[in-house]
Amino acid sequence: MAIRLLILWLLTEGPMHGYGIKRILTGDGLDFWFPFEDASIYSALRTLLKQGLVRSAGTGRHGARPRYERFAITPAGRREYRRLLLLALGGLAGPDSAVNAALAAEHDFDPGAMAAALRLREQQVQARLHMLEAARKATPSRLMVERERALLKAELQWCRAALAVSAPSRKGGEP
Repeated sequence: MAIRLLILWLLTEGPMHGYGIKRILTGDGLDFWFPFEDASIYSALRTLLKQGLVRSAGTGRHGARPRYERFAITPAGRREYRRLLLLALGGLAGPDSAVNAALAAEHDFDPGAMAAALRLREQQVQARLHMLEAARKATPSRLMVERERALLKAELQWCRAALAVSAPSRKGGEP
């Protein structure tokens, strides 16, 4: 849903070609927030076109480069955009993450492996918090930064609590 929402959002500003959409989403620090593969952008554009949510707005060419197609949002696309905005902000993401799958298999970890993985996760969360500060200036909304910071701090707190209960015992002279 996120890629559809972002493409429709960008097209509300005016017609664009796929490369222009890709350039915006991967430039100016936005790739911190929207880490999409190029292929998913073009695939989503084709789907939106088939569904009548965007239309062709002509073709163009820069120099000797291949021709490109520009896309514009349709009235149905604007309605879908508004629907997706409300759905994205009003709904919660499901618990179907790879993290939860790994936690479900908690008893299959080798001794110490879960604690090592949790320490790595803690380091990655701390690194992302530092990256967040750098990406803050290129963020379209301060609410995005505030939300991400709160989620990362909660994740860091969870990592530390999980480490406290999952770390191998250090009793009896074990390292």
